[in-house]
Amino acid sequence: MSNNDAVSGALFQHLFRVFSLFADQNEKGTFKPAQAEFLIDELLRELRRQTTPKVHILPDNVTFNEFLNLLQVIFPDREDLQIATDRVFERYVNHVIGKGFVLFRKLTQKRRGCLPIRKRVRDAWQFGWLQVMPGIAKIRKQNTDIDDIVQFDEDTVIETPVIDGDSSIWSVICSSSTTFQFSHLDPIMAQLFVKDMRTARDYPTREELARFDCKRSLKVRPNKEGKIRIELEKERSRLESELEEEKKNRKDEEIVRGLTTRLLKQEMEKSEQMQQVIYELRSKLVNGEEGESLGDGNDDDVEMIEDDISEDVGENEEISITLPSREEKIQQYAYHFHKLVVAQLPQFENESFVEDFWQMIYQEQITLIYLLVPEKALKNTPTSLFKEEHGAYQYVGKMFINNRRAEVSGDPKEYTIEVLLEGNSDSVICQLNHHATWEHLQQAPKTRPIIKMIHQFLTEKQIQNANVCVVSVFGCGRACSFIGALYAISQLNHGIEPSICEIMKDIKQHRPSATESFAQYAGIYAIVLDYIAIGDSNRKRMAKLRVGFIGYGHLGKFLVEKLRELPDEFEVMRIWNRSVGEPGVQGLETLNAENLNDIDLVVEVAHPKIIADYGEMILEHCDLFAGSPTCFANQELLEKLRNLSLMHARRLLVPSGALWGANDIQKMADIGSLKGLTVTMIKHPTSFKLGSPLFEINEQAKLKNIEETVLYEGSVRGLCPLAPNNVNTMAGGALAAHNLGFDKVKAKLISDPKMTDWHVVEVRVEGDDGFEVITRRNNPAKPGAVTGQLTYYSFLSSIKESKYKPSGIQLC
Repeated sequence: MSNNDAVSGALFQHLFRVFSLFADQNEKGTFKPAQAEFLIDELLRELRRQTTPKVHILPDNVTFNEFLNLLQVIFPDREDLQIATDRVFERYVNHVIGKGFVLFRKLTQKRRGCLPIRKRVRDAWQFGWLQVMPGIAKIRKQNTDIDDIVQFDEDTVIETPVIDGDSSIWSVICSSSTTFQFSHLDPIMAQLFVKDMRTARDYPTREELARFDCKRSLKVRPNKEGKIRIELEKERSRLESELEEEKKNRKDEEIVRGLTTRLLKQEMEKSEQMQQVIYELRSKLVNGEEGESLGDGNDDDVEMIEDDISEDVGENEEISITLPSREEKIQQYAYHFHKLVVAQLPQFENESFVEDFWQMIYQEQITLIYLLVPEKALKNTPTSLFKEEHGAYQYVGKMFINNRRAEVSGDPKEYTIEVLLEGNSDSVICQLNHHATWEHLQQAPKTRPIIKMIHQFLTEKQIQNANVCVVSVFGCGRACSFIGALYAISQLNHGIEPSICEIMKDIKQHRPSATESFAQYAGIYAIVLDYIAIGDSNRKRMAKLRVGFIGYGHLGKFLVEKLRELPDEFEVMRIWNRSVGEPGVQGLETLNAENLNDIDLVVEVAHPKIIADYGEMILEHCDLFAGSPTCFANQELLEKLRNLSLMHARRLLVPSGALWGANDIQKMADIGSLKGLTVTMIKHPTSFKLGSPLFEINEQAKLKNIEETVLYEGSVRGLCPLAPNNVNTMAGGALAAHNLGFDKVKAKLISDPKMTDWHVVEVRVEGDDGFEVITRRNNPAKPGAVTGQLTYYSFLSSIKESKYKPSGIQLC
């Protein structure tokens, strides 16, 4: 393309007019790169060609000659460029938004006689040429020069096309009594016409349309290629990290395998020696020398052959054997069960067997069940052991089995099962852990879920005295291997070197088929050795959670004091506060990466600004408990921290606080049945810390003695910046109701001088088909208190519960 062509050709004159239209908006009279890309895309669309990712690097100011050179590369066919340019010229210079042939008809209303009854009259379909321009649409009938004019204004309704037979039909309802109906055989063209008409309605003048076009042209297109490259880089980094982790795991597995092989070899040698002793003792017994030989043997040998001796001794012969009592043997293991039951999985073909199983659980008051059976053993059976869905229940004979909680994302799956016998009122609540990948006659494919269950049992005080039932398919190999590993790890925790051989010998006294295969026996060593391989620091982390606090006001001091009363579960490492002076309290300037390296969880109970300023750094090093969730009314901050928590596999924890029924609200949001949520908070005027203009309204409310004052009513997002310290409950509700969000969850804040003893939180939940729940929570609180007394304990419970939450944003 030469400059002469650009001057003389009509094509290039049109291009120059289009160029000038957009370039005149800029100071230097040139294109911005985004504008050049915008016009190229428009030309490609007019030729029905697919737009492509950005492949040309453009200068910050694109001249007309540079634009022409770029067009020459993209459109080598001048005829194609001519067609596309004419259409773009007509759209952006002549402001013809859309045009084409359509079928149309009028729907008018007329009076019927003298009565005020209107009758709709439909004209027959006519063929015409439709031209859409700012504010109007012109329809020229076939074989006539007369145009019908459709005038668009802000009240004009342009309906979405609907399929009627072979065509798509849409209506344009004008503010006058006339309605136009249009029809087109191509549904895509019908959609385009509707889009064009709505543009003409929204921008009724050429000036408004030109400003809209200019704004569109300046919108920077995403660099798809660059975005893909970044995503690929992230994926490569993730895969490399996983590869390194896999290499490390394999190295650890090789170490464990080597240790296991060596220990098993020692055990086999010992077993051969014991077999030789048994053979010699049997020979002496047959020869009548049993008394002398037994005196020379040791107690362990005698214990192993006790059953065999009983088979060889005559019916009237008496044998004097001194064995350690069962109580003395158990004392060696440094850990005691209140009651331990090993059970096999009931046969599902007969409902009575399942009933007997749960009746045993009820009668023995079992409150902890370890279910070590494959998933397939519970599926497609005539009778189910229990319903796996939360809230589901079943009757098995006289037993009522109710699933009150289901956490199925992890391994093991965790359920809370309520068991009740017909005619009784006192139910048994069981915590059931289901590990579903341990196959018959094999060792557990993953040791960490087994270690997790054992560690939970050995460290959590609320279940240490529980009556326990361990269930496997046959009630032998997997169940007893689990118990053997449990005993061995318990001994390790008490500084005793475990002897797995001795432990399993004792278990075999109760269950002769305690280990059904060599692989299961080796699996016990693998579990114990992996527990050792975790290392002291990681084991300490399993044993207790290392916590740092930001904020040391009334709530912060309460939480620190309560966690220090639980030294086996929590260790308070550091306390940061804006003001210092109390022992052990540091200033915020020391809140840095170095001081976060040895912390598992940071609890923020200060101000939402802390999350905005330090949240990103904290999540890079540990989990974050956001006690001031009003900060998440900032959508950009919420998305950034959500992505960081997932990227670093961290937990961003939000306490439910004073929000009653938070988990139920979240469950409704998860399935999309939550249609509305309104949270009303009523407090004494002195309990508020507000920003303007609510501060001024509340100051007037303080002058009243009886009358309450509505400070705010609207979206939670609008309220959070005005009352960041007072409406964390509402922010928690917006996060729980994630399908509605901060914009659609409604908030109402009331200042009431009569509230001298309470903080009141009212929650109204709306669902499908008129479903509605309304709760009112009266929380004891004195005037001036920002947080109610029971909310302190709610926060404490949330911190305890947070230990079992997965990564990402979690309500607790």
